[in-house]
Amino acid sequence: MQHYCTYFDINYIYKGLALYRSLERYSGQFTLWILCFDSKTYQILAALNLVNARLISREEFDGKDSELIAAQKDRTLIEYYWTCTSSLPLYIFKKHSEIESLCYLDADIFFFSDPRPIFDALGQESIFIVPHDYDEKIFTRSRPAGLFNVGVVVFRHNETGLQCLRRWRTQCLGWCKHESEDGKFGDQGYLNDWPDQFRGVVVSTHPGIHAGPWNIGKYHLEFNNGNHLLLDGERLTCFHFHALKMICRNVALNPEGHVFMTRKISEHIYRPYILALGESLKQLRIAGHCVSLKLDFPIFSFLAKRFIRGTWSANVIHV
Repeated sequence: MQHYCTYFDINYIYKGLALYRSLERYSGQFTLWILCFDSKTYQILAALNLVNARLISREEFDGKDSELIAAQKDRTLIEYYWTCTSSLPLYIFKKHSEIESLCYLDADIFFFSDPRPIFDALGQESIFIVPHDYDEKIFTRSRPAGLFNVGVVVFRHNETGLQCLRRWRTQCLGWCKHESEDGKFGDQGYLNDWPDQFRGVVVSTHPGIHAGPWNIGKYHLEFNNGNHLLLDGERLTCFHFHALKMICRNVALNPEGHVFMTRKISEHIYRPYILALGESLKQLRIAGHCVSLKLDFPIFSFLAKRFIRGTWSANVIHV
């Protein structure tokens, strides 16, 4: 049994549902533990009766945690969510001592094949992390987001795993801002020293595990005889669709412009995900839950400028 955990609120519910469906398609026996950051998210997911999901309400999670309650007073909502990243695996391990290892996933992760390579890479070690492995064509200057991306992290339920999580929680409670400061960045910059601080840290060398817009342009994409998408010869396991925003059911926007977009990347990576997001929105609507895509003014401004200048580019993806 493979155990995963994630969190999201109503604004990300359609992405979280797409993540769940991708695990359902490609994983064997699994449980996805979902921390629901608002009651509406909890109620909707409960009504959907997701067989392999275990829901955690916000009241269960932080209602009696005085340190998390105090942390809410000096940070934004997204900063508080990041503060909770380290606490979620600790909470699950405490409640369920039988779980041997737990993979944290950002809600905008999507699987393209069997997740087993993640756990195979962990082996008998304690912690698994994935480097950004930035594409030099795009990221030529400083990289304040850190050496590693927090979107996929695995912890073994042993002393080293727990020690790392407790230290990380203490750090995030102390500082978890949406900015770069002295090598810190949200919950993510703290991962930089894990290989030096803890034994049993596996740093991924698999290009297909947790690829993202910051590095996809550097890999050679091809299909094998089984019609599986390969990155530099390794099967694409999962992709992190950082910053992707749905405009409507079949159109998405990458406002940060960090994707070195090619026809292959658009057709074989982004298109399946956008279709999956559209299907999630459809499922939610059929179940009687219409989800607002929360299109804010900066996005409309961005789109308007692109339209006026006639510079529509790969930042806008239509399927």
